[in-house]
Amino acid sequence: MVASDRGLEGLNVDYPQRALRANATEEYIAAISCLFDQPALRATLAQQGRALIESTFTWERAGQAYEQILSSQTN
Repeated sequence: MVASDRGLEGLNVDYPQRALRANATEEYIAAISCLFDQPALRATLAQQGRALIESTFTWERAGQAYEQILSSQTN
């Protein structure tokens, strides 16, 4: 994934690296070119990005967040 700071806000993508940051046109071009030129980096980012999504965005975590919201509204 290549995204801006704003697009990656709130996502733990830095350690281990799961995305490339780009905030200007030249940075996007450089990052995308890097992914084309480095298949190993592309594969690593894909694996680590998928692992982040699978571990972070689960039904269990969504339910926990929903319960927190509901319990905070009743207090």
